[in-house]
Amino acid sequence: MFICVRFRDDGVRMVVTADKIKKFDINNIDFDHAYKVLYTDEKYYRAHLICTAETEADALLKAEEKRFRIPKTLFDESSTCDELEESTIITKSKKECKDLKKAALHENYSNILQDLTNVGMEASIPSTSDKTKIFNNRTRGIKTLNPEDKEMNSLKMEISILKTENGQLKEEINVLSKLNKELQSVVIEKFKNLELTATNGGVQPPLELELPTGTRLDGNIHLGRNVWLPCQIYDSAANKPKKNNYSLLIKEIAYAVFGERVLMESSVSGRKCNRTKTEAKPALDGTKLMAVHDIIRYTLEKNGDSLEKINAVVDSINHRVGEKMQDLIKPKIKGRLNEESIDDS
Repeated sequence: MFICVRFRDDGVRMVVTADKIKKFDINNIDFDHAYKVLYTDEKYYRAHLICTAETEADALLKAEEKRFRIPKTLFDESSTCDELEESTIITKSKKECKDLKKAALHENYSNILQDLTNVGMEASIPSTSDKTKIFNNRTRGIKTLNPEDKEMNSLKMEISILKTENGQLKEEINVLSKLNKELQSVVIEKFKNLELTATNGGVQPPLELELPTGTRLDGNIHLGRNVWLPCQIYDSAANKPKKNNYSLLIKEIAYAVFGERVLMESSVSGRKCNRTKTEAKPALDGTKLMAVHDIIRYTLEKNGDSLEKINAVVDSINHRVGEKMQDLIKPKIKGRLNEESIDDS
């Protein structure tokens, strides 16, 4: 015979034979009773019987068709029902179950006290008044906080946390302020270097060794003869000339190397002008002028111009520099003439 059972703990269904069910009587089957059934792990667990059949397949089929109702039992597996006879596990009302469970617990507790008394220990079931005294003794000295005190403690805790965060923010602000000052000093120094380059000519070489023309180092480019210029200024001037027209490149490089004041107060050769018959102006620094020649030649070679074109452009450098000087002087003369005409009127 095969019996389909449902385990009480996890609700798992399984078909077993009659020999795997303890105290199973084929003539007296109680479907409300929770039998001890052998599971696959070789341990017995409480389970309810669903149906019986001659074959395992018939048992499974009947179990699927039959609606199973979980019986109401007195105790679960974790209670003291093991001390009662299995035949007493029947359907009871809630009040009866509660009374029986209370009586069983009280009897169990009394037995424990009796065993303690037999070994010479005095014990008794504590009454309600004794429990109250024990609780009062344990809670004596513990201050009970009213709602206002609890709120005050909470506010104090929040204030302490905010003070800690405020101190951390002050430290971060000090660090950021120090970094900001260092950054400002670096930026100001950079601007001073650019201003010095624009007014007095190219920067000093970062190294004593003379490097090839066009060498870039620390944001500067070597024009030649240890004359250096910021890469930004050179790149801006090198991108302006149109095809086959390098006059603007020459003027921009000369302006960046010598500066406006030097160009206005100097001449290319330093000789007296035959046309104006004025006194001779000091000549430009020959080393810087030759550096302009070198960087112009380097730029044209880099652009892939012919050797004939390169030589022609290099030969015209002095003339283009002189034109740049005149371009700087003419606006000043025109400005003075306009002021004189205004005063006359």
